[in-house]
Amino acid sequence: MKGLYEPVRRLPSYQRIKARVSRREPVLVSGAGDSVQNHLSAALSDEQKDRVTVILTPNDVKAQSVYEDMCFYFPGKAGFFPAKDPLFYSADTHGSMIEEDRARVLKALAERELKVLVISVEALYDRMAPMDVWMDFTIYRRLGGRMDLESTIAQLIRMGYERVSQIEHTGQFAVRGGIIDVFPVTQDSALRIELWDDEIDSIRVLDIETQRSLHRLEDFTIYPAGEIVLSDEVLER
Repeated sequence: MKGLYEPVRRLPSYQRIKARVSRREPVLVSGAGDSVQNHLSAALSDEQKDRVTVILTPNDVKAQSVYEDMCFYFPGKAGFFPAKDPLFYSADTHGSMIEEDRARVLKALAERELKVLVISVEALYDRMAPMDVWMDFTIYRRLGGRMDLESTIAQLIRMGYERVSQIEHTGQFAVRGGIIDVFPVTQDSALRIELWDDEIDSIRVLDIETQRSLHRLEDFTIYPAGEIVLSDEVLER
């Protein structure tokens, strides 16, 4: 993959751009098509060690296009943060998909998994809780640790999870005795957590089709299922 950047890096103009970027100075690049712009952005991003490059686009359609190119240059390390859809955000299917996509990107940022983040101006104007507040709503526990059932139920509800009798898809949780089934929105599989009083006795992956528990896990992390709504005072801090 490194060889893809060498033709660009040999250009004197690239070195001038790189120098200005390293000094955090604005630079205007014109006369380049979309694919060349994305190639240039990828080359510059690759040189920014231990930093996330943010690529800002005029709208989500453009952001999606740029994101697809970044997935080629940075497999598994590119993220697209979609804007809220003002018409469909409250709809069950479309709205939940957007919320889950946004939650997955926030999770990837929190765990330092991203190299490039593509975001539109529309998404940039969405007001959100600060990352540290979002992380405060995250549940992390290890096998053998303590977890109070009632407070966990209350916290999952605050985090945007729906309590149901049997989970069927992401964003839901169910409780039967000392067993909590939950399907985190940032994961591809559900969890079954078994408690002995307030001690975590077992953590397993759950097959939602058969409702059978599979292989064991040593720990788990549950991120918020939706946006954390806070007062204007907190948002502006």
